[in-house]
Amino acid sequence: MKNNPMKTILFLFLLFTFFSCKNGDKPEKAFGVLSQQHADKGKKKVEGQKSRQVRKLLQEGKTLNKQKKYQEAIGKFVEGLKLHPTAKLYYQYGNTLSNIKSYEKAKQAFILSISLDYPQKKYAYYNIACMASLLHQQDSSLKYLEKAIEAGYSNLGHIEKDSDLKWLRDNVLDFSSWLSKYKQLGSPAGRYYCFTQLGTGGEPAKHCKFFCGKEGSRSGKFIARVTPFGVNTTFTSGTWQWSGNNIRVHETRERFFKGIGEPLPESGPRTAVYASYKERDKRIDTVDEFSVTSIHAKGGDFSSGIVEDSGKFDGPCPSFASVTGTFKRENKILPP
Repeated sequence: MKNNPMKTILFLFLLFTFFSCKNGDKPEKAFGVLSQQHADKGKKKVEGQKSRQVRKLLQEGKTLNKQKKYQEAIGKFVEGLKLHPTAKLYYQYGNTLSNIKSYEKAKQAFILSISLDYPQKKYAYYNIACMASLLHQQDSSLKYLEKAIEAGYSNLGHIEKDSDLKWLRDNVLDFSSWLSKYKQLGSPAGRYYCFTQLGTGGEPAKHCKFFCGKEGSRSGKFIARVTPFGVNTTFTSGTWQWSGNNIRVHETRERFFKGIGEPLPESGPRTAVYASYKERDKRIDTVDEFSVTSIHAKGGDFSSGIVEDSGKFDGPCPSFASVTGTFKRENKILPP
């Protein structure tokens, strides 16, 4: 009786599949917890016993990962993800997958952690960039590295020496220049910046603000020093947001001054100077967007008395710098 070669091949294939699935993660199940469809189940809130069990599995997995028992840790994370997917489970699952050099799966796990609003997105983005570099995915690595920096990742020195990003640094043309634009700016939190713009007559006009907040912050409050001609110094305050090389500030100014009489002879082509002023009876909602090209640091501190008198800071503003760049302004007059 002749053997059917097709039957023999089919038998060997089924035998190989059987033993492959018995050893290690089953491909179809690993794909299941790493799918967006499965992750979306985590958007529904759970409480009680299930929630406690998920937290327990997360902690057990983290402990096993620290002990370098990676396969056992993966088992805990997958069990938790099957029970109820969470951002923290996906993040820790990604860390452990990266430890066993399963970079594609790790990258997907970090992406899913962000989809469930992982609180420390800057680290998730950074890890995705590292996985992409290890997978030799240049565009993806650069994309997520930029997202990490814009989300608040500020350890640029580590980027220059992280072994996971070596392939990216070696294969991106002039990587140092790409990174330098973030070195130049960084978070404005805790600094006093003066933005200079040329007026219509060519004379410089300065807009100086304290950007207050903890170091590396992406947003916070600011206070600006305003000295109208012939009037005592006043202050305005508002909020700021930082993204890339752009700083967006928002304030509602309530104290304005209007010149009385005719402008004095020393008035410039852009700014009229008067002998006396009176307050305006209107409020203006102002949004400024500054696009920064470079920073020129200066020594010394801005008057400490201003910091003490205002009481409007989220954090210290110990030093100042002058900033070269451009800005645009939108004004909206509000009712008194």
